Amino acid sequence: MRRIDTTAIVSEDISSPALLATFTATEDGEIYIQVYLTDIVGGGTYKACFTKQLGGVGVAHQSPTTAVAVISGTSDLFMPSIAVPVQEDDVVKVYIEGTVPDVDINGSVEIFDGAYNEALATMQADLNDPDQYKATGFAVAGDEMDLVDAPNALAIDAIQDGLALEATLDEIKGGGFTDQDLVAIKTEIDLKLNSADYTDPDNATIANIEALIEALMGAGWTDETLVALMTAIESGAIDEVAIRNALGMSNANLDTQLENIQDAVNDIIVEDVLDVEVEDGLSLVEVLRIILSSTANMLLDSQTGVLRFRDVANTKDRLVVTVDGFHNRVSVVRDGS
Repeated sequence: MRRIDTTAIVSEDISSPALLATFTATEDGEIYIQVYLTDIVGGGTYKACFTKQLGGVGVAHQSPTTAVAVISGTSDLFMPSIAVPVQEDDVVKVYIEGTVPDVDINGSVEIFDGAYNEALATMQADLNDPDQYKATGFAVAGDEMDLVDAPNALAIDAIQDGLALEATLDEIKGGGFTDQDLVAIKTEIDLKLNSADYTDPDNATIANIEALIEALMGAGWTDETLVALMTAIESGAIDEVAIRNALGMSNANLDTQLENIQDAVNDIIVEDVLDVEVEDGLSLVEVLRIILSSTANMLLDSQTGVLRFRDVANTKDRLVVTVDGFHNRVSVVRDGS
């Protein structure tokens, strides 16, 4: 992380809620807020929260309040926040409330960029300056070409072809093929190409084979599955009857099977899906109601560590959450009815 904003706190009165810092986001990302207080009186509860105004206009939404009990004799306090997602032009304001005697407080509010990574930033700066990698001059020593400092067009083409081949091989290996597999495949292809009864396939045949392979891959078949299937067919281990038996179609044709599947799908109604139990006795529709309540409905904060998430009509509590001083959830009561 890196610090992107600092606001000094000088002789502030925080005996009641006080605005200590305002930050406007210049790009999308996430931030962390850290509050440092000095010269506090202590011996009481100190509260912190922030508001976020989306795009810098309209309503400022308040975060949950964090409360910290400070023992007597403590004069310095550090209050960090969780990660806060922001978009460009969002305005974040930080508020602090101390005890009644806290009328002359100093310190600072610091904002950190949670998404910043120094190594990635260095790489990005490097990529933004491609000119540094351009070769200068042209040199030939005997029959050798300097491919590092002075490559010519022919050498560059050769390098690019090599990189393209390497990328293709990497992609094939990513599908599960090893170097030994590739060598074996090439050997088998060479044998078939050199055989007396070999004839080149026409374009239509190649297109049909490619379309079939793409369809199988899209249905979840892997390279290993296709190779194993071809080996079994060539060895005579399986035939059409065996395939039908394996798929449960020994007594019916494919059209009949598809009709049965379509009939089963047509019999499914929305209510049956919504009534399916998801977890701990909660149905899918109840889970959806609770999710809606926690993300888009009214939230009542009693300031006593109890958060009440309301239903759409604001007639009942969907979630009653009890939190501790660090805003950890210690109990949750759900009502998805």
